[in-house]
Amino acid sequence: LAINIIGCTLAVTGGDLASLSFIFYGILMGLLAALSYCTVPIFGKITTGNTHPFVVTFYNFLFGSLFLLPFLGKEPLVQGTLSAGIILLGIGAGLVSAVVPYMFFMTGLSKPVEASKVNVIASMEIVVATLIGVSVFSEYFNLWKLAGMVLVFVSILVMNMTPKKEAAVEQDHRQRKLADQGRDDPGGLC
Repeated sequence: LAINIIGCTLAVTGGDLASLSFIFYGILMGLLAALSYCTVPIFGKITTGNTHPFVVTFYNFLFGSLFLLPFLGKEPLVQGTLSAGIILLGIGAGLVSAVVPYMFFMTGLSKPVEASKVNVIASMEIVVATLIGVSVFSEYFNLWKLAGMVLVFVSILVMNMTPKKEAAVEQDHRQRKLADQGRDDPGGLC
């Protein structure tokens, strides 16, 4: 986890920590967002155990939209002209940056993997965002950003490495489970 945090920090800052600005409101909103977002894997792991991940995603966005309605205020939703291009961009941004990633995230949570590991793997978004920033928006790129991206990859690899002893215990557990199933069903009818 520490490797991942350091990697993300380097990838975002490019090694220049002086470029960071700390504004109380921004920090508060970031902490509230993190606190809210940390419930996603918890509820996601619970709900995807019984329900298809796409159904969970649909209801999350449906109820999220409904809960946002009171916060819209009195201002009109659309100011100015609403062209087909703007609508297509809105739909594309909603699908590409919200719905599709959320569906993948929920699908990952539905698999037999620890919820905390899904979040670390999802930190690849920092690497992708850095690469998009550099290639599409001509943001600067330096060795610190590269080192940060490499550390994110390394953290994911380290997290997925299974120590030999743990792997042997897991293999032994699987073999015993198979042997127990064979004893319970000697004719192989189940």
